[in-house]
Amino acid sequence: MIARILYATDFSAASLAAWPCATELARVCRAELVILHVVPPLTAPPEGFFSADVFTRYWETARDEAEAEISKLVAQAELETLKVRSRVDKGRAAEQILLAAAEEQAGLVVVGTVGRTGFKQMFLGSVADEVLRRAPCSVVTVGPLWARRAPLATLIYPTDFSPTAQEAWPVAEELAIARGAQLILLHVMPEVPEDPRVSPSERAKLEAGYRRRAEQSVKDLLAKSRIPSPQVQTVLAHGVAEEQIVNQAVASGAGLIVMGTHGWSGLIRWTLGSIAHRVIRTAPCPVLTVGPQSHREEARRVS
Repeated sequence: MIARILYATDFSAASLAAWPCATELARVCRAELVILHVVPPLTAPPEGFFSADVFTRYWETARDEAEAEISKLVAQAELETLKVRSRVDKGRAAEQILLAAAEEQAGLVVVGTVGRTGFKQMFLGSVADEVLRRAPCSVVTVGPLWARRAPLATLIYPTDFSPTAQEAWPVAEELAIARGAQLILLHVMPEVPEDPRVSPSERAKLEAGYRRRAEQSVKDLLAKSRIPSPQVQTVLAHGVAEEQIVNQAVASGAGLIVMGTHGWSGLIRWTLGSIAHRVIRTAPCPVLTVGPQSHREEARRVS
């Protein structure tokens, strides 16, 4: 089970929107909650323009203001009897979040995202995007579309039964058990392309084959699961994976999507796309992404 959760905030509306999710996850996991604020560096003007103590005063003032804001969040968490502490670091936000996640041995990082898309995301970047790509642990992103309902009443676990998807299963399973949540196991089957050379009977046979294999994979997965059967609902859908995941989240009123990600980065990720990243940008609820074990281990070494 997740023992420590790192919640990063710059006190903006986007980051504060993630706070209820962070506290709910901490409560369900019985995890320690670490609140992090990163003071950005003061850009140095031409030499001699400022005296050296200007930078010291800037840091001290920013730190004091941050600690005052953090104290409000700490008080809220303590009212909920959560184990909580805080830290204020300085530097580039994404780098310091990644460093803190490694130092704290966090099991989860929770961040808000403004949901940028397309060229804006590629060229302007975002703290959440960099944390997603490089984090040494799983990451929960909370976008602007979340309606702030209890995030763990219903979980969605989308899977294509690949090794990447399977790495997210233990997390989804643990959260569902700890919260007593309804878990929707969602698999999106490929559409059989329209082709005049394929007869209706052959098309039906192909679709039946897809469904049969999916049903067997679901059966194999649940046979080893510790989740009580009444808590699990299986949904087999056709269509575009990310669209079906988001549609299911809307239809079920899901509070959290738990899914694996390949951890693609840079131009490759932007050009080829990633189902997880596209879901994050359009999901009506928080999304917990679990990267490959090899990716997380490499991120820890780099941090």
